[in-house]
Amino acid sequence: MVVRRAPELWWAALTVAAAAALYAWLAHAPQTAPGAVIGHSLGIAGFVLMLFTEIGYSLRKRSRRARWGPMKSWLRVHIYTGIVGPALILLHTSWNFSGLAGWTAIAVAVVVTSGFIGRYLYTAIPRTVAGDELSPTELAGLLRDIDARLAEAELPEAERLELTAARAHLQKRVKRVPRMRRLLALWHTVHVPLGVAMFTLAFTHVAIAIWFSAGVR
Repeated sequence: MVVRRAPELWWAALTVAAAAALYAWLAHAPQTAPGAVIGHSLGIAGFVLMLFTEIGYSLRKRSRRARWGPMKSWLRVHIYTGIVGPALILLHTSWNFSGLAGWTAIAVAVVVTSGFIGRYLYTAIPRTVAGDELSPTELAGLLRDIDARLAEAELPEAERLELTAARAHLQKRVKRVPRMRRLLALWHTVHVPLGVAMFTLAFTHVAIAIWFSAGVR
């Protein structure tokens, strides 16, 4: 069975919409400035979520024997925090993209865009409900199961049409697997350096903010 639903995108959209609505309501309050209470809190929350986005999913991928939950769930959390975190960072900027903070916000936007591309490539490869990639043997087995079902004489016409369409769709995806694997590997070689550059800028921004705003001089 192929994973198609993306509830994490809906939850992320709802969270971002709620945060944006609250921010718009408080937009004229001085506390929403980047260095004020609300603005500062948005920046901290966004940065923490982005750190979890980068570290949590990566650790789970490297610990396949650990029982920390299925990869599918971790990917969904990764996508959720990877959307909400940057959105909070964007609110933190108060739409001021000058200086180091501006470059950091631009880097965040680039990495998020790259993440959406990676998600598309990831889901383009047929996977199990748990999120594991289906092997060629498993894919062939799925096609055989569909063919066996289609061979039944008493199969209702509506179900026959549905299975025929599902088989055609699965065959199309199977043919695209080698190309999608290559593109996903290429995406990794680009996405990882972009992430490193983004966090370098972010940590530098945080260090400078602490230096000038918290009296660490």
